[in-house]
Amino acid sequence: MDNNYFYEEIDQIYEFISNVEYNKSIHELEILMKKDINEYKFNKLLNYFIKNNKYSKKIESRTLGDLVKNHIVPTSIRYQSTLSENVNRLKKVLEKDVYEKVSKEQIQMIVEISQLVSDALNGVNEMIEARKVANKIENLRKKSLAYCDKVKPYLEKIRYSVDKLELLVDNEIWPLAKYREILYIR
Repeated sequence: MDNNYFYEEIDQIYEFISNVEYNKSIHELEILMKKDINEYKFNKLLNYFIKNNKYSKKIESRTLGDLVKNHIVPTSIRYQSTLSENVNRLKKVLEKDVYEKVSKEQIQMIVEISQLVSDALNGVNEMIEARKVANKIENLRKKSLAYCDKVKPYLEKIRYSVDKLELLVDNEIWPLAKYREILYIR
């Protein structure tokens, strides 16, 4: 088989798949390709796609887990500690009714940060367990589908919590570029 021809077909497959949801694309890919090419070539191209998809999800999930555990959570807890110290100081210097009025939002932020940190860490731990299960699957296609069906949903769940933390934590200590900053980088 000519390698250039092979890579041109792979580019066509990726272009096709990039416009379709993953599970649906595998099915449509199988139907379309079985019509146009022989079984050997079909299996080779399909395995190439599946292997690359699995590895990209594996890398993405490991990277997100590392970012959450080593950067996002420590920064969020540091900011939460700052808020807690401020609330305690307010409690010492203000009268009870004034304190309750002015500290309500900060206390609410502390609680919200706690919940989001907990959600993010639980999501990472659950994702790691899902990855362990997927990695034990021998069949490459089933392993790739397991990554898509079982691991990928945790990526979205974790990102949701991290995105909310990004909005709450002070810009000065947030370790990564924020979405709004990325949008306006020239």
